[in-house]
Amino acid sequence: MRRLPALDGLRGVAILLVLLSHSWTSSASNFWPHIGWSGVELFFVLSGFLITTILLEARGSVAYFRTFYARRVLRIFPLYYTVIAVMFVMVAALPADAKPELGIPRGHEWTYWLFLSNASMAASGTFALAAAGITWSLAVEEQFYLLWAPIVRFLRPRLLVYLSVGLYLAALVWRVALYGTHGWTLAGLVLLPSQMDALAAGALVAIVCRDSVSRARASRWAPWIAAVSSSALLMGALRVGTFYSQDATTWVLGLSLYPLLYSSVVTMVLTGWESPLARVLSVPILRTFGRYSYAIYLLHRPLLIGMNTVGLGSLAQPSAPLVSQVAYTSILVTVGLFVGWAIWCLLEQPAQRLKRLFETGERGADARDAYTLEGLPAVLTIGPWRFERPELDPNLKAAAFRLIRLRPSAAMVLPALVSVAMVIVFLTGPATAQTTLPVAVFLMFGVIASVLLAPSRNGYLVAAALIGVVLLSTPHGPYLVAIGLMILAPVVLVPVQSRRLIDRVIRPRHSRPERLS
Repeated sequence: MRRLPALDGLRGVAILLVLLSHSWTSSASNFWPHIGWSGVELFFVLSGFLITTILLEARGSVAYFRTFYARRVLRIFPLYYTVIAVMFVMVAALPADAKPELGIPRGHEWTYWLFLSNASMAASGTFALAAAGITWSLAVEEQFYLLWAPIVRFLRPRLLVYLSVGLYLAALVWRVALYGTHGWTLAGLVLLPSQMDALAAGALVAIVCRDSVSRARASRWAPWIAAVSSSALLMGALRVGTFYSQDATTWVLGLSLYPLLYSSVVTMVLTGWESPLARVLSVPILRTFGRYSYAIYLLHRPLLIGMNTVGLGSLAQPSAPLVSQVAYTSILVTVGLFVGWAIWCLLEQPAQRLKRLFETGERGADARDAYTLEGLPAVLTIGPWRFERPELDPNLKAAAFRLIRLRPSAAMVLPALVSVAMVIVFLTGPATAQTTLPVAVFLMFGVIASVLLAPSRNGYLVAAALIGVVLLSTPHGPYLVAIGLMILAPVVLVPVQSRRLIDRVIRPRHSRPERLS
């Protein structure tokens, strides 16, 4: 398996989405932050993809089961059980008035030791978002590992495709049945059958992309699926006023649309590893967050409790201004990064080194992170950025020349314009409330046009017209459209020969991806 930096970056996006969602409590500009809860869905899609890829590569191994489960234990257990043990010690040692919100229901403590906390939460009906409640998603993944490894081992890849599609549809039917009989229920979110569509979507990408013919077909369909699913999610959020709601649109259909969106993004990264999307996801900061995402995910709730204990919670009150809320979230992101790095150095990395005893197709995935801690490392020498810090060229002129050569491609421009238009629409005041349906419709077609038609001049004109209609619905729409026309005028007026020259200049160059060592 090629190691694609963009997948590390995608994992970084997932953890940043989770941090944004769980830390944003202010009512100021809270429409977009609430989409952060879908970061867990992105984690599930990535998990289904990566685990299925590893299992398919190891199908012929004699020690198939021993190797896979041993490596998963080394990856998950050390940090997980350390965190759970510390929480139980705190419950036993601290006085009742000093105990933090640990999120462990009385009588259900044993479920956390057996990766059954999701079943405990579903049975109690309490969604504990405190320190221990976050473990429900790890319970889902462990249950998936236990069942999926024998299925991949003994089932042919073609049958795995049908099974993945069937599991995706079965999860949707499961949630529809739950919602139809019980209304909103926590079981429709935290149990393995409820999240099987995300895991199955990732697994399907892993299976399909192994074959060159299917891979080419998937690369053609992925942008369409991403455009339609993202537009449907946006329209659903506009209808209810938020991305996070307990209505049928969010919990029944939304949980099936997010896997479609995120699995399409994974497919586009795999089939276009030098595309603008892959280059954006490969930026060092996203890859750094992706590397430490496991520790950050497990510990961000205790960090939030600690921040509130020392008085920082006042920055994120419902009535807090936007600047205050941004400061609160930024503190969590920064502290979480340093804590994740420290946990990686002291606990996770030593356990990762033991993976050498169990070699599989995943071999080499952690080799680039190998280094020795001696004493107390200086922060400026070894830190969270240690392995993703770009090398600084002593020749400033050469560095500037390389920066100039990083030209954006045509495929990057229109998605960026659509994104800017979406942000403007939702930040321009109450006038948007009367135009939500037209805005949603035009944005949907704008996204589709920008993804599929961006390389051509007609694609620019079509998408620009749709974006213009969206911007006209805002209070300052005429001025924004006028500025946009001034920017797009060269696209229309420049002769064809000059446009061809521009296209050749901005066309992205391709290079071979590195292989795992």
